[in-house]
Amino acid sequence: MNTSAVPCRAEHLTWGPRGGQCLNCGGEGPNTYSVKHIKPFQKIEPKVVTVTIDEEGDVIFLATTENDVFLELGNVVTQRASHVEPVNFFLRVIFHILRSFAKDKDAIAEWTRTWKCLWRVNTKPVGGPVLTWGHVYSAEQVKNIARIGYSDALAGLSNTAVWSDRLEAIRAEVKFLNKFFLEGK
Repeated sequence: MNTSAVPCRAEHLTWGPRGGQCLNCGGEGPNTYSVKHIKPFQKIEPKVVTVTIDEEGDVIFLATTENDVFLELGNVVTQRASHVEPVNFFLRVIFHILRSFAKDKDAIAEWTRTWKCLWRVNTKPVGGPVLTWGHVYSAEQVKNIARIGYSDALAGLSNTAVWSDRLEAIRAEVKFLNKFFLEGK
């Protein structure tokens, strides 16, 4: 496997016991000009998987593609942990009415995800808050804001966090819920 950041070049080729061999990636071939080079692994963003086991032995985790392996452990009870919902009150009411009739995979649910509006994260289904910027920023980020002297920004930490990109809101939702469940709130 090629773990080198250096691309394979002619000077990496040598003759080995099984024919041609690349000293950079470990690729082999019957001769030096037909070495099959091994491409490096693509760099991917690391994912955090948080699993909590309570006193009764129940496993609690967020239903994400990374956690699908836990679905094979036995009976699974799925419960909504949060909503990524419109900030606008009237849109939010319409959103919840429509979503109360539609399943998560229905066309109506898919359509509501395409709305061009501001989004917020509501974790009240698990006893959490509607996220503020104070929930979104880490303690280190808050210290940096204070150190730089942005007192207006510090005052804004108690404001509801809003996103124009729904996927960014979902990323913040997952990050918050992982921490929320890990700390056992």
